[in-house]
Amino acid sequence: MKISNILKKKRSLSFEFFPPKTREDFTVFISTLKELKKFKPDFVSITDSDICGKTKHIALSRILKEKLKLNVLIHLTCVNNTEKEIEYSLRAIKKIGLDNILALRGDKRNFTRTTKSFIHSTDLIKRIDKNLFSIGIAMHPEGHHRGSLERDIYYIKKKIEAGAEFGITQLFFDNSSFFRFRDRVKKAYPNIPIICGIMPVTNYNMLSNICKKISCITIPEKLRDIALKYRDKRDEFFKHSIDFSINQVKELIKNDIEGIHFFTFNRALGTKKIIENIKLI
Repeated sequence: MKISNILKKKRSLSFEFFPPKTREDFTVFISTLKELKKFKPDFVSITDSDICGKTKHIALSRILKEKLKLNVLIHLTCVNNTEKEIEYSLRAIKKIGLDNILALRGDKRNFTRTTKSFIHSTDLIKRIDKNLFSIGIAMHPEGHHRGSLERDIYYIKKKIEAGAEFGITQLFFDNSSFFRFRDRVKKAYPNIPIICGIMPVTNYNMLSNICKKISCITIPEKLRDIALKYRDKRDEFFKHSIDFSINQVKELIKNDIEGIHFFTFNRALGTKKIIENIKLI
């Protein structure tokens, strides 16, 4: 089912996963999927990188659709693909019967080879058949690490004009930053749904790695205090960090957000605790 149609009717709930690297990882991946499927997500997504094989995420998406009966949003990056490769991927996605594509430029750091066939994700969006697919885009509430918020807003407009129908944000912890971002986007395009990207932080190292990878992310004082106080106390860090996420999502829902998209890191516990406490279903 097209995500654009789902968002016209309800607030969406969704989960994001990445392709497992090993047989053991695959076992954990399937176990996590089955655990989170109980919450009846409106869709799930599989990230795209060539770390685990160039089209592995397409094969996995087929398994999720056919075996687990899940609605799948497939990530499609273009910085690592030639025009012929994109055409091949689009045919494969159509053959599987998927309805949704998240059109991305892609981060060069995630690929061993990049091409010059596509400069921006807008170029990719223009190649996608709007009759066949509902097209989503990534949004960065605090600006992209390669540019600025002003530049991001400019490109969001370009992507919407090219055919994008909804956005999913990069993870964020500071709701006030998101609300300011949403106001700016909605001022120009009031009907574009924006789904909030939420990551349950389950340990100190995860938060530390996020800060290193995403330079333009605000860590609220409450979360910073949790990190400082419980960095060496794993169980207590988990409890207080998940409580922070629960309150974050509650505030977002009170302010009429259009969807929650959990970055699961292929683990169920943190996401499960948040959903059960907020009763998102």
